[in-house]
Amino acid sequence: MVELNRALLVVQGSKHRVRLDAWRQQTFTRLKPQARALFELVPADGWSVDFLAPAMPGSPEEVLEKVRSTPVSYLRKDLAAWAGLQRQSQGRVPAWAARLDGEPELFQRLVDVLGHAHQQMLAPYWPRIDRLARADRAVRMHHLTKGGVESLLSHLSPGRIRWNPPVLELLSDRYSLDVHLGGRGLLLIPSLFAASTINSGAEPQPWLTFPLGGDEPVPTLPFALTTATSNGSSQALAALLGRTRAAVLCVIAEHAGCTTTELAHRAAISLASASKHASVLRGAGLTTVRRHRSNVLHAPTSAGIALLNASTGTAGSTPGVPEDSTLPEA
Repeated sequence: MVELNRALLVVQGSKHRVRLDAWRQQTFTRLKPQARALFELVPADGWSVDFLAPAMPGSPEEVLEKVRSTPVSYLRKDLAAWAGLQRQSQGRVPAWAARLDGEPELFQRLVDVLGHAHQQMLAPYWPRIDRLARADRAVRMHHLTKGGVESLLSHLSPGRIRWNPPVLELLSDRYSLDVHLGGRGLLLIPSLFAASTINSGAEPQPWLTFPLGGDEPVPTLPFALTTATSNGSSQALAALLGRTRAAVLCVIAEHAGCTTTELAHRAAISLASASKHASVLRGAGLTTVRRHRSNVLHAPTSAGIALLNASTGTAGSTPGVPEDSTLPEA
């Protein structure tokens, strides 16, 4: 839910066009108009409500149920605090939001829309996000075991998060506050969509997001899948690169973080051929690699994604946010 919350923010913007515009295109195509209600509670410019993003483990169904069972007292407190911050920053507070704590059916319909947003925005991409998160965790554990907690904190995201013992500093031009943990600990959450964000009032402990892969861009949500690309590669791309090499590029983009063995299996070619084609693509600047233990992990670069976007016709302007914010009927 934390990642979905961040995705709701990012989908409304225009940053990282090469990496995320195809994802935005797909998302807006699939979202129901009622999703506009979520954008009003998680606006691109302004503050977001907390109750939609509990930082807890579990399946999407389990976490959505947690949101669905939010106590009215907490809902009322969170909405009041959020509305106050929005008004201070001259942000919009929709009239219908004030009824959420007093109209259970309205709140339940909002959670239904949240579930719909998860299915359309994150679920299709979650396997690759999960693979990147697992690889990132391995790197963080290496820092922890070799250099202790200080090494872990120092390497979270050097350009955005600074460890200045005994204080962890989040570099932000939006707000300034001191968070005293008081023995509660700090939950670290890797995120594809959030550079670095802290929630100081979260229960049972504050949480901090940090970018997957540190300060290196992670091109995880590349291009819109079409019949041509899902079968291997488009004809235009195959004509440019050759059918096998185009298929290898598509596999790497589809399964960012795959090993050479996995690449060979998914592209239905030999291990030697997969290694050779990946090397050529890497030399052309279309893919990159990261080493994890004895494995080489392949991922597309921005140039590779741009080429795929162009070949599948998904490059271009981002569509607008749905206009109708009316929640669906019960």
